[in-house]
Formats: sequence, C-alpha cells, structure tokens
Amino acid sequence: MSIMVAPLDGKARSLTCRGSLGGVPGGFWQAAWKRWCHRHALEQPYRHSIMTRQGSRFFAWRSNAARERVQIIRERLGMKQILIVSTSPRKGGNSDILADEFARGAREAGHTVEKVCLCDKAIQFCKGCLACQKTRRCVIDDDVQGIVEAMKRADAVVFATPVYYYAMSGQMKTLLDRTNPLFPAEYAFRDVYLLTSSADASESAADGVVNGLKGWIACFDKCRLKGVVRGTGVTAPGDIRRHASALEAAHALGLNA
Repeated sequence: MSIMVAPLDGKARSLTCRGSLGGVPGGFWQAAWKRWCHRHALEQPYRHSIMTRQGSRFFAWRSNAARERVQIIRERLGMKQILIVSTSPRKGGNSDILADEFARGAREAGHTVEKVCLCDKAIQFCKGCLACQKTRRCVIDDDVQGIVEAMKRADAVVFATPVYYYAMSGQMKTLLDRTNPLFPAEYAFRDVYLLTSSADASESAADGVVNGLKGWIACFDKCRLKGVVRGTGVTAPGDIRRHASALEAAHALGLNA
C-alpha cells in the first residue's frame, strides 16, 4: 500500500509501506506525515497547505497486526520512540529545561517522546546480587522497574543531569547501576544523548559526566553516544533560559535525533 501525496507544486510523491493496517489512531498518521515533511525539508506552512487543501490520502487499512505494521512504517519514516530521563532532583531545574527543549525538537520531527523525571521516583541502590542476569528483572520492587522497561523499548535514550562535583547526579548514577537487567536483554536503543548543566562556566566541567556515561555505554555494544549538550555557568533554577545557545543546541539535537 502507498501513502499518496499531491503537494502544491504538482509533483506527486508516494511513501510505500508493506502490509495492511487497521485501528491506527489519526495522530499516528499526522506524526508520520510530519516526519516525512521534515526529512524532505518542507516548511511548516507548506506542510499545512498540503494536508488541508491538497490532502494526503491515507488508506483505511485493516489488519489484526496493527502494532507490528505501525512499527514497520515508523522504521521506514525514521520515526523513533525516544525516552528522556531527567535525573535532576529539582523539577524545572536547568538540565530539566534542556530536556524539555530536546523533547520539543524531537516532537517537531515526528518522533514519539516520553519523559521521566527521577525527582518524584522511588529508587533504591543496586544490591549487587546479579539475580537479574538470570531473570532479567531486578529483585527490588520500586519505580526503576518501569523505567528500565521503557528504556528497553526505546529507540533512543536521553539523560539530562546537573553536574555535581564534576560528575553526574547521584540519582543518575543510581539509575544506571540499576539498569543491569538490560545487559542480557534484547534492548532496542541504539542512540544515547546527554544534556548537562553546570555552575562552572567551563565546558570541561561536564567531562566527568561524559566519561561516566561512556563507561555505561561501553557495556552495551549496540549503542553509541550520539550527542552532548553542555549548559555552563548556570546555578539557580531557570538560569539556562538566558543561554540561548544551549537551548538551541538541545532543540536541534532533538530535531535531528
């Protein structure tokens, strides 16, 4: 089946997808179209004109395997499931704001974004029992269980953290230690991003965070560190809003995820 597009320039284009599809929400098609336009560098007003005046013809497909077919189309259009983990203990803090900017860019590109804030989660320390290497599930029943499952399904994972003593936040390190059930699992994520904020104005202030995350990534050989944003010289919550370059960098990273 094909999604036929008749844009204002009169040049027909089509996106071909295998299989049939039924029961798929209209929001999915809107996101799919948005992602296609982004990939072909069409501006937002042009997109809107095509959708409302010319129309993009989405066929009413029927299938009992809608979820699987949606995944096929997502892959063809480059649409991703992105999980953002904001590890700051301050909701609305500077790294949390960078996380929101990344999310805004990713959604504009047509990706599906889920954001998790650790500040209101119950997270215990890893016990080092290694039971998870057999069961692929942690023996500790807390909020980490759901976060690890979300990480497993995501195509990309984004960590946002303040820089504490030239290292990542304790919350982030504790979470990374608890992701051990993913080590023997079939995880989906291939791209990892890092967003940092530091009171120190030097970009090297985040080097310890980058190196720490690289150590974690080294244990997951299917993924890579794809991008880093370093917000520097910020202390009080909201200071990052005066640093347009950091906000723009986070937004651009999400837009091009």
